[in-house]
Amino acid sequence: MPRKKVLFGNFFAPVPNFRFRKLVVSALQRLPDGHRDLVGPLQAKFEVYDAGLDEVDRTDTEKVGLVSESDVFLDDFKAFMRTAAPGILWVAKSKKAPLYTDFFPKGVREYSRAAKESASVLMARVRAMAVKHGALLPPDMAAGLQAFEGGWERVYDKQEAGKGAVDRHRVDRSESRLALELETLTVLHTVAARNPGNEAACAAIFDLSLLRAPRRYNAATAAAGSLPAEAVAP
Repeated sequence: MPRKKVLFGNFFAPVPNFRFRKLVVSALQRLPDGHRDLVGPLQAKFEVYDAGLDEVDRTDTEKVGLVSESDVFLDDFKAFMRTAAPGILWVAKSKKAPLYTDFFPKGVREYSRAAKESASVLMARVRAMAVKHGALLPPDMAAGLQAFEGGWERVYDKQEAGKGAVDRHRVDRSESRLALELETLTVLHTVAARNPGNEAACAAIFDLSLLRAPRRYNAATAAAGSLPAEAVAP
């Protein structure tokens, strides 16, 4: 008995993008004059879907750049705190002095181990303490300590905005993919309805073998005649 999913379901849903795309492109090229009325709607949905794939690729690339920028900024902050620590200690005279513990309540290691999740808290603390103790610190050090918080907010906000763009485009892509799947199913069933029982006529337009992964050949299939033995990697 035929399975309901094959007859009535959306069997394109689990197919990878590149294979599904190949099938649709092939079908658009193969639809004969007798089915030209089906080309327009299918072509329109395919173009929206295909543009979405390009947009996700572009925003993914941008996202990598934004993440890299925030990584560099965080590394600069860690390096600055590592080099500033001896100067702050010199001004404070002791690691137990309030000036030093205000900056390093958990030691310098807290900064060297800083992650993006804690960076904003640490930079806010550094800015506040640089304002509080600014009169005692070298001017360039005080200015540098105060600058990190604002710089991090700008860099991190750009990174998060980039993530949002990628997520939004992925949602758009999934919607356009579903629309194309359903339109392709509509065309497939329409062609089948116009050629009832004629498998060859339908297969001439929809080459469903494009949806399958290529067969993996090994020594056993070569021995059975699928490939010459010399063409099979040992």
